[in-house]
Amino acid sequence: MNVEDISFLLREATRLVNGDPVQGAEKLYKVAEECIKQLAEIKLPKYRGYSANGKWRYGSLGEAANDLSQIYGDYVINGWDAAKELHVEGFHENRLTIEEVRSRVQKIVDLFELTKGELNIFESSTTPP
Repeated sequence: MNVEDISFLLREATRLVNGDPVQGAEKLYKVAEECIKQLAEIKLPKYRGYSANGKWRYGSLGEAANDLSQIYGDYVINGWDAAKELHVEGFHENRLTIEEVRSRVQKIVDLFELTKGELNIFESSTTPP
């Protein structure tokens, strides 16, 4: 997924939160998942090629989020923790209220904004003039 795809998914997720919080929660999780994947593959050598080789798993995403937090601080781990709660309690268990889903949106947005900035820097540094 590229930054435009993730941005589209984030807009769709935030639109859904008020009308269908279960689907909104799952799309927010997907945004965070894609952000972790993108950041890890450009910043952490051990994760390069994970997407291409289908190696991403729930555990490796959490490990990557922890590793990325050493670089970027709390934005990453806060976003990932919110995403896990949305995925499990919001989507699978359908236990989160609209307000509880809404309260986690900003953490996902913050993670996306960090990712977008890093991807823009990475893409501009790898594009020939």
